[in-house]
Parts: sequence; C-alpha cells; structure tokens
Amino acid sequence: MEQIIYLPPIRTTEQIYNDIKTADSNSAISLNYIKGIIRKYNIPYATSGNKKMYNEKLVFDYINKELSFVEETTTTIVPAKVRKQV
Repeated sequence: MEQIIYLPPIRTTEQIYNDIKTADSNSAISLNYIKGIIRKYNIPYATSGNKKMYNEKLVFDYINKELSFVEETTTTIVPAKVRKQV
C-alpha cells in the first residue's frame, strides 16, 4: 500500500503576495506587510540556495490573527493641571 504524503503550500514571500493579489486584486496587503508578519511571528522557513520558502497556510493564519485582533480601549478622564503663573 502506497503512503500518501500531503505537503503544505510552500511559497516565497513574492509568491504569497501574488496569490493574495490573484485572489483579491484590490487587497491592501503589501509585500512589506507579509515580510513584517514573517519577522514578527518568527515563521519557520526552508532554504534552497538564496531562496527562503514559507508555509503559505501558516502565513495566512498569522495574517488572519493579526487582522482579527480587536483592541478594546477604555478612556480615563485625567484632570488637567493648571500651572500657577508668577
């Protein structure tokens, strides 16, 4: 019986960017944003010569995580201090 191996989609940053633009030509996601996500979350990579290749699904998961984060803000009223003039 033959064993089936499933490989994740392995892409360079440029290929990931092109896949996003192909799916949504009006996407505001830039190549620099993708590179920033990779740096911020230390996404592992494989190398082939000078080329770094990433798991595209993992990059998309982190992009979804980043974009779905909603920060709740609370405002606190701080009384203003009036400086005495001499």
